[in-house]
Amino acid sequence: MKRVNIKGCRYLYLETTDTYTLYFDPSDLEWNEHIRGEIAYQITDTGNGFKIKQDNFQELDYSEFEELKYLMKKIK
Repeated sequence: MKRVNIKGCRYLYLETTDTYTLYFDPSDLEWNEHIRGEIAYQITDTGNGFKIKQDNFQELDYSEFEELKYLMKKIK
């Protein structure tokens, strides 16, 4: 996993063959305890499109948009 900083917030990034995952950095005490180490976003290339996993995907706030934008830039 690679540590990344997005707009002043710390995350861990993991890329596998078809999956791009952004985790809330468990060592960053700025995150609420219940989300540290949890998935912020996960994008999976299904071969027929993309599946996006995020707990509250109804509406994005600005920081959530930055998280999603970061992952989308990683997709090749």
